[in-house]
Amino acid sequence: MNPTVLYIDSDAATRRLVTRVLIPAGVRVLEAATVAQGQQIVAQMRPDVAIVDVDLGVGDVDEVVPLLRQGSDGGSPVVLAVTADDDPQHMARVQDAGFAAVLTKPLDIDRLAGDIARHAPNFRPQAETAPEPVSSTDGTVPSLWRHVLTPLTVSLVQNVATSEGVLLLRADDDDDWVVVAAHSLRRDIVPPQAGTRIPSATSKWLEEAIVAGEPVVSHPTPLETAAFLPAESRTVLVAPVADDHGRAYGVVVLGERRQRTFGFPPAQIAACVSETTKIATMLRRFERLDEAIGERRRELEELRIRAAWTVAAGDHQEETGGQARVRLGARVGEDLALPESQRTLLEHALRVHDVGRAWIGREVLSLGMLSDGEAQALLDSHAGHTLEIIRSLECPPAVVETVRMSALPWTHAEGEAGLPARIVAVVGAYEALTRRGRNGRDPMSAKEAVAEISADSGRRFDPRVVSALARVVSDKEMDERRAS
Repeated sequence: MNPTVLYIDSDAATRRLVTRVLIPAGVRVLEAATVAQGQQIVAQMRPDVAIVDVDLGVGDVDEVVPLLRQGSDGGSPVVLAVTADDDPQHMARVQDAGFAAVLTKPLDIDRLAGDIARHAPNFRPQAETAPEPVSSTDGTVPSLWRHVLTPLTVSLVQNVATSEGVLLLRADDDDDWVVVAAHSLRRDIVPPQAGTRIPSATSKWLEEAIVAGEPVVSHPTPLETAAFLPAESRTVLVAPVADDHGRAYGVVVLGERRQRTFGFPPAQIAACVSETTKIATMLRRFERLDEAIGERRRELEELRIRAAWTVAAGDHQEETGGQARVRLGARVGEDLALPESQRTLLEHALRVHDVGRAWIGREVLSLGMLSDGEAQALLDSHAGHTLEIIRSLECPPAVVETVRMSALPWTHAEGEAGLPARIVAVVGAYEALTRRGRNGRDPMSAKEAVAEISADSGRRFDPRVVSALARVVSDKEMDERRAS
C-alpha cells in the first residue's frame, strides 16, 4: 500500500507544490489548511505522516502533536514540523513540543521524500525501491527543469517507438553526465532516477554523438558499460542536444531491445531529431529564464541592502562613513586577490554590518537619557541588533552569514563567506577606531588604528587581512600626500 502524508499549511500554493513533488514517489498526499482540518483528516484517513507548518498561526505549538494524535484509534501518525524561522530558541521550542523532527524552509523538494523517510520509519516511498545511482549529484539540474523535461522524455520514447530513453546533460563541475529524465515502456524496467551521475570514464562512446553533431547508432559493445540502460538493450540511438550555436551540452539516448542489423530506420531517426529539437528549445528557454531570474535576484538583493541601511541610519550616513568603509574594504579585498564572485558579497556585508550601531544611535541615543558610559556599552553590543535588522529585512543569507561570522574570531570564519567575513571584521574595527565616539573621544590616526588592530592579529583578526589593511592604508596616505 502506498504511504500517506497529510500536509498542513495555510498557503495553498505550497500545499500544491508538496503534492506534485510527492505523488511521483508513489505517495498519497492529503491537504489541510488548518490544524483543526488536519485533526479531522487524521481521525478519518489515518495518514502515516503528518507535516505541519508551525508558522501558519497554529496557536500554542505544544498542543499541535496531541491534537493530531487525538482520536486516531492507535494509528497515530508521525508528526513533523516545518518552519522558516531557524532561530535556535524557536527551533528548540518546536523540537520540545513533541515533533519527530523539524524541517526548515525552503524545503528541498528533490529530497523531500527522503527527508520524511529518515524521520518516519514506516514511510517507504516507491522511489526508494529504485536501484542505487552510479553516484548522485546535489542540485546539478534544477528541479523545475526535471518536472518539465520528464514529460518531454516520455513523449520522445513513445513517438520514436523505442523501449526506453534517457536525457543526459553535462554536469556543471566537470565532464560527467547527469540524468535529467528517463522513461521505459517496459514495466519490468526501473529507469534511473533524475540526478543520477554517470562518470564520463564509463561512457566515452557518448562523445561520438557530440563529435558527429547528428544521431549516432551504437551497437552492443559499448552498452556493457552503460549503467543507465537495461542490460537487454541491443541497439541505441544517441542524439546530441545543442544550443543555438551548435554547442552540444546534452544527449538523448534511446535504447532498443530488438537486435537490428541495419540499426534504426530513417523514420525513427527523423522522429528522434524532431523530439530532441523540442527538448533543446525548452532547455534554451530555461537558460534564458535562469539568466533573467539571476538578474532580478541581484537587483532584489541590492534593494534589500539599501532598505537595511535606510531603516537603520538614513541615506545621508550611507554617503559618508558607509561608502568610505566599502571603498576601503574593496581595496583590501583586491590586495588579497578576493575572487570576483565574492566581491559583491563583501560590499553588501560592509554596507550593512554596522546598521545596528546606526539604529541605536538614531533611535535610542538621540533621546539623550543615558550617560556616556551607558551609551558606549549599548553601542558596543550592536552586533545582535544588526543581525535582527538584516534578517527581518530578508537580506541575502550569504550576507547575513558573513556579518554573523565577522563578529567571531577569525579562525571560525570558513567557507564561501570566510574571507569576506574576516575582511569585514578588520575594516569594521579600523573604521570604528578612526571614528569620533559619542563620549567625545578623539579618533585614532590611521597609524594608531592599524597598530591597535595589529595587536590582535592572530587572535581576533586574520594576520593576512591585517597586513593587507596596513598596506592599503599606507598606500592611501601616500596618495593623499601626493594629492596635497
